[in-house]
Formats: sequence, C-alpha cells, structure tokens
Amino acid sequence: MTIALFLVFLALGAIAVLSPYRVRRLPWPTDPPDARDDVARAVSSLRDLEFARAAGTIAPADYARLRGTLERGAFDRAPAVTGSGPADPSLASLEARAKASPRDIPTQLALADQYAQEGRARDAIATYQAVLALDKDSVPALDGLALILVQSNENDGALVALDRVLALRPRDPDALFLKGLALYKKQDWKGAVDVWTIYLDVGEFHPAADMVQPLYADAKSRLGK
Repeated sequence: MTIALFLVFLALGAIAVLSPYRVRRLPWPTDPPDARDDVARAVSSLRDLEFARAAGTIAPADYARLRGTLERGAFDRAPAVTGSGPADPSLASLEARAKASPRDIPTQLALADQYAQEGRARDAIATYQAVLALDKDSVPALDGLALILVQSNENDGALVALDRVLALRPRDPDALFLKGLALYKKQDWKGAVDVWTIYLDVGEFHPAADMVQPLYADAKSRLGK
C-alpha cells in the first residue's frame, strides 16, 4: 500500500524538500508483517514502506530487513523437497513473468516498482502506464506514478494522477500526503495547507505523518496563519 522500490532514487524529491528540517526517525515495529501468498497485498505493503523511507521515518537497516520480508511474502512459494529456500525474484524473472502475462496487474506493478528501485524511472513510468491502460482506476499504479513524478519535480503531472486517486478515494492518506508535498514544492502554500489539514486528520498513523508536521507548520506560517 507502497512504496525499493526506490533506493537512491527515492531520496531525491521528498528528502530535498526536508533539508531545512531534522526529521525524527520513528522506531519501526520489531516484528515484520506476516508473509502472504498474495502479490497484490505485498505490492501495496512495499509501497507503504517506500513512503516511510521517502519520509525519513525508518532507519536504513529496518527498511532493508522489512523490504526483504515483504518481497519474500509476495513471491515465495512452497519450498522444494530438497529443503532449499526460493530466491528473491530478480528483475529478469519479473520481466519474463510480466511478458508472459501482460494482463497480470500485480506482476506488472511489482515490475514497475522494481524498475523504480533500480533507478529506471522511464521504464517504471511506462509500466505503471501500461497498468493504467488495463485499469484506469488502479490506485497503486496512480500512486506509484505520482511518487516518481514528485521525486522528479514533475509536480503538475503528479497532481493529475493524485487527483484521480482522490476522486476515487477522497481521504486516501497516500494521495493526500503526496498531493500536499507536490503543492508545497510548487510553493502553493494554501493548497498544501488545505490538503494536509485533511491528511493529518485521516493519516495519524501514516508513515509520513511525522515529516508533514513541520512542513505543514511552515506552509501555514507563510500564509500568516
């Protein structure tokens, strides 16, 4: 429900915005999420983890540990009788699986996320767009696309995708977080305040909430509020 998807790539957009601030990293739960044999659920959880990483609210070691757990939960199958465990999916295996099943949306989303992790923004965008060609209302694809665009300072394009999410889910915390961030980066202080006011009401436990607080206060101060 995110988000290494972006390793070095993920740090560019949101972290640059936060340079004047010290972002307090929150302790991450010790126990990882239960592994599920459900690619769609795992992809959503990966995206949530990416939002936490982009917001700076998770330590690198915790990020790496939880990402590995979530990836295994997405793609592991029953171990072979030899007792050897299955390997994490490589980019090549994801590409092969996506090519063999071009209408398999969870696999296409996982491939897009993997492209983003490897810094292949154009390939990630193209793959998210391919998902949207199959399902124009795919919230994970819209969120993933918007996250890349915000990080690339393509804020107007990100806002188009995010407004589509919010038309479907008016109080979606991921979309509200990113929309506020895009507006903040555009120096639309009123827009950022309006969006983040809703976000802070519904996103108390969202991984970026701690990051938004100082930015929200800053935007309000620029409006004289």
